[in-house]
This record gives sequence, C-alpha cells and structure tokens, in this order.
Amino acid sequence: MKILVIGGSGFIGSNFVELGIQYGHKIAVIDNEKTGSPQNLKSVWTKIKYHKADKFANDILNPYLRNADLVVDFAGYCSAPMFKPDPRAGMHETVCGFLNLLELMRINNTPKLIFASSTVIYGNGPVPSKESDPIVSAKFFYAESKLMMERYGQIYNNVIGKPEVVALRFFSNYGPNENQKRAWNSDLRNVLTQCIEWVATDTQPWFYCKGKQTRDYIFVKDTAEAVFLAGALGKGGEIYNVCTGKETSYNRGLGIINNLFGKDIKPRYVEPAPRDYIMRSLGDPTKAKRELGFEAKYSLEMGLMEEIEYMRKEGIIGKSKGRKS
Repeated sequence: MKILVIGGSGFIGSNFVELGIQYGHKIAVIDNEKTGSPQNLKSVWTKIKYHKADKFANDILNPYLRNADLVVDFAGYCSAPMFKPDPRAGMHETVCGFLNLLELMRINNTPKLIFASSTVIYGNGPVPSKESDPIVSAKFFYAESKLMMERYGQIYNNVIGKPEVVALRFFSNYGPNENQKRAWNSDLRNVLTQCIEWVATDTQPWFYCKGKQTRDYIFVKDTAEAVFLAGALGKGGEIYNVCTGKETSYNRGLGIINNLFGKDIKPRYVEPAPRDYIMRSLGDPTKAKRELGFEAKYSLEMGLMEEIEYMRKEGIIGKSKGRKS
C-alpha cells in the first residue's frame, strides 16, 4: 500500500512510519519539523521518501495524493501551550492546513484519510469518555482545533462524499521519539516521559492537584497499530477512541517509574492548576475493539520499561540499569 504520512517525523508519526515499513508499505513523509525531526526516522531513512514541508505545499502534496492509497495526518499544533504565543498561527496551521489537505484529496480522488484528533475534546466531561458523548464546545484553542477538524472531516465524508475520513481521538501517548518536542518546549512531552528524566537525574517532579489527576496512558506503538487498523477497517465519518480503558494518577505513574529505577523520589505539589485543567481522562475502548479489532497490548510498566531503554540507548538519560522485571 502507498501511504502518505503528514507529520511523519514527529512523535506518533515516526512510530507509525517505522511500523509501516515493517509491514512492507511504501511510505512518503511530509513534515515541517516543528516538533519532529528526521532523527526520529533514522532506522528507516533509506526506505522512505521525505520532504520538509507543510500542508500548504500543494506542489509537493499533489503528486503523492494522486497515487496514495491512504493518507495519515499527524500534523498540526499538538498541545494547548503551543497556541498561547499566537492562536492565529496555531489555528491557521492546524485547521486551515487540514482543510487544504481535504480539498486536495478531493481534487486528486485520494480515497481515505485517517487523522489525529484528541481526548482534549472531552474536557472535564463524564468518564469513561465515549465517542457518542455530546461535545458542545471546547474550552481552549487546542481542543477547538481538533473539534473543527472533526467537523470538516465529516462534511467532506458525509456531504461532499470524498475522501473517506476517519478521526482517531488519541489519549495520553508516551514512548520513544518524543524528545524532539524539547526543541519547542519540554512541557509538551508526556508527563511520564518527563518523570523518567526527572527520576533518572534525581530531580524532584512537580505536579498540580497533589498528583491525583489521572490519564489514560497508551504506549505509542499500540497507537501506531490502531492507526493501521483504522486505515483497513475504519468507517468513513466515524470517530474512534484510541485508549486502554485504564486510568492512572500522576502519583501512581511516578511510583512505577521510581520502582523501575529503584528510587523513591517524592513529587512537589504546585497550586493552583491552570483554568479548565483536566482532572480525569479515561476513554472507553469498546467501539475501537468492536469495529477495528483494536486492543492495547502494552501494560503501563511494559511500555515504561521500553521507553527507559530507548532513552538510555539514545543518551537522553544515563546508563544506570535500575530494576529488572
């Protein structure tokens, strides 16, 4: 299968590309390298086509779109803090870029698009969050950008009739290849990734809400697999949660990481939390399991062990061995 991956040198995108090459697909990557880097693709670099560009680079996009069997879009601003310096720039790149991509796919008769939406759309709604939950409005620009992308996708899918568009609401991803986000801001990384670095360097972590806030953590390689399943089985116009259905507090996550390092570093609690801070995040994986056959394989401890090993191998943290299990 010929796949065009936009945002393919970023955190989740690069893991998807690596898996796609393992599966024998032909992959082209387009990325503006704002939070990604070709370094994330070094293991498959000679097996892919790569362009540093964004979703407005029509001259680069069109030739690929004419021949692609599938387009996967991971691109756009990936966290609320990215919108703060200039919301106009964030909405332009994320939402207008997505709209441009949809229109180019329509013109080129590209059959199917899978794109990254987010759990932030649910906000502080009831948990576990279900795809059928009513979403009235978003509380900040990042959430609104994802909500707008979902709505534009459904217009093209349901009203215009092409391309076929599937939205995946990603929950809290952690794992290899996230460190490139530090070029923008270290706080963009998942709190588990930050905790690994803090514990490895004997630095005290800091949390809002006394560490009682929860997230549905999912290992990035599980997410990459879910994207492939959505490409094969996802129904146009549908939305799927990509989650584990298990919630873990910040305190518990830190405790697991401490245990893996054989340490007992206590967090520092900071108040108050930002306005509209999400206290609980937990997804319902039922629909993805029923329609896509997706079920996360990594336990939290398994995923953290693999990420720690990756960070040691890349020299992000020291080589101390910690606890084995």
